[in-house]
Formats: sequence, structure tokens, C-alpha cells
Amino acid sequence: MIFVHTCGTALIQAGSTRLTPKSVLKFALLLYLSAERGRWVSRAVLRNLIFPDQDEKNAKHSLRELVYQLRQRGAVVETDSYGLLLPVEAVRADYDELLHGDRPDVRILKAIGASGFLPGYAPDHSEAYTEWFEGYRARMAFELCKCFLNTIDQARIDSDWLMMEHAARACLAVDSVNEDATMALAEILAVGGARAQAIGVLDRYVEEVGPSAHGLTLPAAVLRRRIRDHLQDGYSVNVDFPLVGRQREMTVLRQRLAMAKTGESQCVVLYGQPGIGKSRLAADCCAWATLAGWRVERVAVQPHDRDRPMAAFVEAIPGILKLPGALGASPESLSALTRLTKHELREPRVELESAESSDAVSAAIVRAIGDVIDAVTNESPLILLVEDVQWLDVESLRTLAGLVSPRRPRPFLLLLTSRERDSVRYFARHAERLASVEIGELAADNCAMLVRETIGDGTSEADRSFREWLVNASGGNPFFLHSLVRHYQTTGEEFCVSPTINALLDQRLATLTPEAMTVLWTSVALGNHSTLERLIAALEMPHMELVTTIRELEVARLIGQAGSLVTPVHWLISDAVTRNAS
Repeated sequence: MIFVHTCGTALIQAGSTRLTPKSVLKFALLLYLSAERGRWVSRAVLRNLIFPDQDEKNAKHSLRELVYQLRQRGAVVETDSYGLLLPVEAVRADYDELLHGDRPDVRILKAIGASGFLPGYAPDHSEAYTEWFEGYRARMAFELCKCFLNTIDQARIDSDWLMMEHAARACLAVDSVNEDATMALAEILAVGGARAQAIGVLDRYVEEVGPSAHGLTLPAAVLRRRIRDHLQDGYSVNVDFPLVGRQREMTVLRQRLAMAKTGESQCVVLYGQPGIGKSRLAADCCAWATLAGWRVERVAVQPHDRDRPMAAFVEAIPGILKLPGALGASPESLSALTRLTKHELREPRVELESAESSDAVSAAIVRAIGDVIDAVTNESPLILLVEDVQWLDVESLRTLAGLVSPRRPRPFLLLLTSRERDSVRYFARHAERLASVEIGELAADNCAMLVRETIGDGTSEADRSFREWLVNASGGNPFFLHSLVRHYQTTGEEFCVSPTINALLDQRLATLTPEAMTVLWTSVALGNHSTLERLIAALEMPHMELVTTIRELEVARLIGQAGSLVTPVHWLISDAVTRNAS
């Protein structure tokens, strides 16, 4: 069997022999026969390609000698008086998997992205062979680029950003001016927070194509402007975790974006425990939408906003008024929104004379919000991202729900994140076109992949044990995993829980009702004996109250069922309960 390695290296294995381009003639002959496998090649053609400087007699002898040496090394080369043949079944090339497989191997994509196709191989022993090789490389580049672009498209559909990045880099390593791969790589870098690198990729493309080719460089210029002017700063963290394991959630968001763009206003609520990745998922969705021409306005709600009427819009309206099209709203609407967002001192007598009922003022503000959003969405589709809506006041919640009414068609997406499922219930009752997405824990293999991407595999048994501990200790929570890895990188301490995680768990426990805390503490105290029957006997609570409390803990992802036991879902929770118990 002959193995031809072209992706990221130039190597041919013939039996137990490894041939590199340093073996000029053997490598050239095997590469040519491998490319023409299954087809007889005349001896005259091969003599002209491999031994152009020899006369016919010497070239015939040299070819026979070369074939003999290859056979001695284990290559199955068939011959007759006409020519030479490598059987199809006797040759395997690493690019076969790329061209004919369903899903490319990430390792092959990485290898091509790092070094290209047959890197460093530039034969010069024969002008005819050089000409053939240039055509061969061009054909393979065309076929490989088709494969890579199909992979990029499929990865975009599947929201598999790592695969998309590897395929884009591999495509550019083969064809440095491929427009689709350039745009895809720039988008990936920009969404990941590397805006300067993304702009650099686009600038190099424009420079290589030529600034005079305006038609070819226009898409790159548009994307560059969106990245520079509209895309917000990404997450600035010491450990840059890629977004993995969220294909299902991103698919829902992409579908709702497509529906909203047609004028059907949509509402999406992402809910889950703290640190599970709601904000990261929402930020990535908004970043991709921005690159597609959407406008995004973000509001981060704080706990004290419960007592601030219309708190979400006090924060959001100033930014919305700066968007293109906002000035198209009526003067009355702009005046009402100015009254909402700016505090004006007036004399008491004037204030009394111009006093209006609070209901009338509130109604005018709600109408004005709808008016200005209509004006903005007439120019471009809009996403309003509101994070931590569990802390919002009632007036803001009611107004947000009204923005997605089907009676007012507009290209508008209301994207909400919440730590509590109650937010989903509220919008299910008061808003139409709702999609609720629960953000669950990452699968263990995804966490293991993040650990490998960040701190490597490790070679010793102790290294592997520590990496398994990181995965298990995180409990599938990306924030926990990030904190554990960052603590290790900062201090060098292994098998140590970071203070950040302890503080977050303490905060989660502090929000529990006394009844819920009692049930959780009793479950920890009973340990391996914490069955439902023993909880009933130990607590002597009314059954309905106990069921309601257990449900509260289950929704908060603090307890779960393991066989017949009702126990905390993770040992870190047990540790936090014990640490806070009297």
C-alpha cells in the first residue's frame, strides 16, 4: 500500500519506506503515478517527465532501475511493454477523505491551514514535470476549495464555529484570495472578539486582489465597516473559550432571526442557571446578526431596577434614538421619550399647571417607544437584547411584551436572558411568537475539548487525571470551567476550586427561601441515605409544600434524582451548603 500525505506535509509512504521531496526522482514518479492511479502511463511520457536530460537508451535503463528500487521498497507497480500502472486499491491519499467523506477530519483541516497543500514542494528537475505539477496543484486546489466551502456552509448551518474557522483557514492556505473563505474567517474572528485580526484579514484580501477591483472588494469593504463601526467589543477574558455545544440553541436563534427579518416580530427567552452561557450565546447571536446588517441595542438589568419604572427603556432609548431612522418618529414621540430619559427641573407652580395623569403619561411613553422602533426598523432590522429580565419592573415587562404584537409587523427581535423560568411564564402569557430556550449544561466531551484547546492534553497520568477533574468539577457549567482553568493558569494549583466559584454558589444559595434551604441542607446531611421517604420523615413538612420546594430546587439546578436518591446535582453545591451551614 502506498500512502500519499499532502495535507500540511509532503511525504509518501511506500511499504516501510518514507519518501520525502529530497528523494527527487522517486518522489516525483510515485506522486505522478498516484495522481494517475488506475490508468496506464506510457514509458515515453514518464521518461520525458522524470529523465528529460538523458538520451532514450539511458532514460529507459534509469526508469527500469527506479521501478525496481520502488518495488524493493514495497510499492506495487505493475508494468508491461507499454507503460506503468498503480492500481487504485494500492494507493491511498489523505485528501481522499476530504473529497469523498461526509465530514472532514479536523486534524487534516488544521494541518492544511497551518502549512498548505504539499508545502515546500517545488520540483525543478524537469520543465515538463513542473508544468504538470502546476496543473495538478491547481486542480487539487479547486477540488479542495469546493470541499472546504461546502464544509463552511454546513458548519454555518450547524453553528459549528470551530469547524467553520478550520475550514476557512484551510481554504485560504490553498487559495489565499478565496472571497467566501476570507469573509467567513473575518466573521469568525470578529465574533470571537478579535476585531483587529478580522480587519487585518480583510485588508490583506483587498491588497492582494487589488484596490482597483471595486466589484470584487465591495463585500469585504462592507463587512469591514460593519466590524469596525457596529460590532461591540467581544468578551475580554484571559481564557478565550470558543462557543461549543450550542448548535441546537443557535439553530433556534437563526430561525427566529429569519422569521423576524420578514416582518414577524419575535421574542426569544434564554434561561438557565448563572454562568451557564446565556449572555455568551446572546452576544454571539447579536454579533452574527450585526455582520448581516442588523442593528443591536443591549440593556443589562441590575437588581435595583425592580424599583425603577420603565428601567429597561430608560437605559435603551438613548441608544435607540441614535440609530439610523430614529428621527423619523413623530415629534410628539420624541418629546415623550425625552421626558422619559432626561430629568428637567421645573418650578412647582408650572409643574402643577402642566400636570398630567400618570396613566396618560405612561400610555404616551409606550406609544412613543413603539413609534421610534417602527422608525428604526424601517431602515434596518433591530434586535433589542435585555439581559437578566428577572430583575425588571412590571412596566418594562409589559411594554416589552407589547413590542412583539402581530398587529404591528416590523423586522424586530426581542432577545431576553433570565435566570428564572418565571420570566418564560410571564412572556408566554403576555407576548406572542415566543420561543423559550433552556440553556443546559455542556456535555462532558465538549468540556474536555475546551480544556484541550486551552491547556493541552497532557502526557502523564497525573495530567490526564487533573484534566478529568476539571471537567467533572465544572459540572458542565462554562463559567465554572473557565474559572477553574483561569485559577490553575494564574496560581499553578491543581485540584483547587477558585474563590469565584465559591462566591457564585454562595450567592445562589442566598436567594433560596428558608424552606428550600432546609430541604437542601437535609439532603446534604442525609448524604447517601437521602431518599424521598427519609426526607418526608425527617422534615415532617406538608407533602404539597415539600413537593413545591423540591421543584424550586430542581428548577434552580441545585438538586436532582440519582436512582432512588434526591441529592445535590454536584459536589460543589454540597460543599457550599456545608460551608454556609451553622
